[in-house]
Amino acid sequence: PPELCLLDDAYQHRSTQAGLNILLTAYDKLYCDDLLVPAGTLRDVRSAAKRADIIVVSKSPTDMDEAQRSSVVERLRPLPHQRVFFSYLEHEPLKPLTSHGYDPSEAESALLFCGIAKPEPLVKELQQRFSKLETMTFRDHHPYSESDVRSIVKRFERLDGANKIIVTTEKDAARLKNSPYLCQFESMPLFVAPIKVRFYEEEKFNEAILSYVRKNHQNR
Repeated sequence: PPELCLLDDAYQHRSTQAGLNILLTAYDKLYCDDLLVPAGTLRDVRSAAKRADIIVVSKSPTDMDEAQRSSVVERLRPLPHQRVFFSYLEHEPLKPLTSHGYDPSEAESALLFCGIAKPEPLVKELQQRFSKLETMTFRDHHPYSESDVRSIVKRFERLDGANKIIVTTEKDAARLKNSPYLCQFESMPLFVAPIKVRFYEEEKFNEAILSYVRKNHQNR
């Protein structure tokens, strides 16, 4: 039998009796400022936050100081037993998705296509890397059709500049790898923009998780 069950997006399911509840809230839309769907984006009432053991403020700025973090904590008003951590996204070098041998550092122009909820941080990052950036956005979890891929290819062919590439997200790349239409990108410089989630107090966050696992493993 498994010793550990890790559930994603299960906080609002009352029948799930988790030993450790981790609540994520986006920096630019804290749950204390949000509303329940359909008026807002919350999947549970704000008062349910009291069930959390750890609160993670995700997608925070990469240059927050301690005073700024303390200000956010004051707005969240955590209970005595709750610990608050801040995470941010770290953009890594582009990785090839097709075999074309093109160096992305030589590109001046790029076409970004993606189907994610909030593409703005990635768009901002790529705007700093390329002199010209065009974007094609689809709805979150979008399943790419043959006509979608053809539209992307045509848009890329019209993109100005000789040194140009196509960029997408890891999430979109995972869907494309199972698509019969990926072959249409075979001869094109298609790259993935990887991201890594980092924590301001990474060691303390890891220790909080490991401490819970060690304690409950010993009690079995």
